[in-house]
Amino acid sequence: MFSNRRYLFISLASTLIFALCLSGCGHSDSDLERGLDDYNKKDYVKAAQWFQKSANKGHATAQYHLGMMYYDGEGVPQDFTEAARWFGKAGEQGHAKAQNNLGVLYYDGNGVPQDFTKAAQWYRQSAEQGNVDAQINLAIMYKKGIGVPKDLAEATRWFRQSAEQGNAYAVEELERLP
Repeated sequence: MFSNRRYLFISLASTLIFALCLSGCGHSDSDLERGLDDYNKKDYVKAAQWFQKSANKGHATAQYHLGMMYYDGEGVPQDFTEAARWFGKAGEQGHAKAQNNLGVLYYDGNGVPQDFTKAAQWYRQSAEQGNVDAQINLAIMYKKGIGVPKDLAEATRWFRQSAEQGNAYAVEELERLP
């Protein structure tokens, strides 16, 4: 769909601020905090170990970060199946970025069988929470009729929601639509 790492994956580094806010807003998990600290120090092996401990306790943010580490192969061997497993656990708890990323894996068939319908379902869950990347991904699927019926009105709706959040790509796509 896209270049630049497909516009689909939000890097682990870009979510650290969000995770730090969560950990400082009454959702404290010392293992998660240690993982974030080690990640910032570029000690990816230790970070993965801390994220694993927190993820095993059911912490969605840690599950998401662990999924990103498996996706990127940071501190652990690259393993799309493990990335999908951890994104799935976080996604089931409503973690929007994990939901989008799981949609990407289903779209590409990395770590899971390729399934455009499941990709669209995960994108929708994330998009409904306001995730800009998921809104774009879902809009593209509606525009092309991949995994969902082709529907330019729905594509426009999702591009517009992303554009309203300042996404330049979505603005460009809206200009191209009939």
